[in-house]
Amino acid sequence: NTLAGVYYESFAGDAAGEYVLPALARDFKIFGAQMKAWQEEKIFTISAKTTKAEVKTRRNNAGPAAAEEQNISFDVNLAVKPEIFNQR
Repeated sequence: NTLAGVYYESFAGDAAGEYVLPALARDFKIFGAQMKAWQEEKIFTISAKTTKAEVKTRRNNAGPAAAEEQNISFDVNLAVKPEIFNQR
């Protein structure tokens, strides 16, 4: 369910199905589309929420010239159905 332009920095969670995924989106349009995709996914997802999204500037050192880029930083608070951990 991850859209192009969204990158997860890490994740933390448990077998009960509660996860926090710090993420970056290319822009607010992609951020909104990603949250909508999580919220509309009903097979595995119970809920997907975020409490804030903010513009973050970070230095991109890849390539021949370093540059600053702006991304939307947000946390996805994701609850998934616990039975997915028991499926075979």
